[in-house]
Amino acid sequence: MADTKDTQEEHETSVENTEDTNHDPHFEPIVSLPEQEIKTLEEDEEELFKMRAKLFRFASENDPPEWKERGTGDVKLLKHKEKGTIRLLMRRDKTLKICANHYITPAMELKPNAGSDRAWVWNTYADFADEAPKPELLAIRFLNAENAQKFKAKFEECRNEVKGDKGKEIEQVACKVTPVSSFVSFLVSVTAILLGCIYKSRQAFIVQYILKCCLIKHKASTYGNCSELYTVRF
Repeated sequence: MADTKDTQEEHETSVENTEDTNHDPHFEPIVSLPEQEIKTLEEDEEELFKMRAKLFRFASENDPPEWKERGTGDVKLLKHKEKGTIRLLMRRDKTLKICANHYITPAMELKPNAGSDRAWVWNTYADFADEAPKPELLAIRFLNAENAQKFKAKFEECRNEVKGDKGKEIEQVACKVTPVSSFVSFLVSVTAILLGCIYKSRQAFIVQYILKCCLIKHKASTYGNCSELYTVRF
């Protein structure tokens, strides 16, 4: 009887374990969230350069001011396929949080950082890493001098390209402005002529006024004291 009881308990335990193993609960979500495609705006850009580096920013608000590390990751130079603008973009590893995001402008210049051959320093007037644009003094350090030189060469190439595009835009604006300026010059000339005529007419009017006053005064002195004759009506 004891053996039978033990066998029955073992069988029940085995059945319970089997049920636990096969148990697969499924719960329907209360709210279903549709999948949304996240755009980084890099889809509309062409990647011109990509290299791993470490970025720093100069914290002038600290006392005393100091260089603070902003992150390590891939620095990219991206050109917009339609607009032709070029920007520098850098994201931190793993989190992919932006640590540098600004346009390349003709006035930007890379300068050596404290005599290092693998680091560069530059200024930007509008860095969008923190969403709100603000001026920053940035420094970037590469693994070796060779990588640093590659970055500088591509950076200057992009800067010169942007400078050339700006020159073309200025020429196009000048071509559009020339006819307008000619028309404005014509209007100025016509206005000057009209003002001259008006001025001459005004001079003639003043002369006539003076002569008329003199004539009235002469009549007054000749025919007696006639104060009403001094009131000139036009």
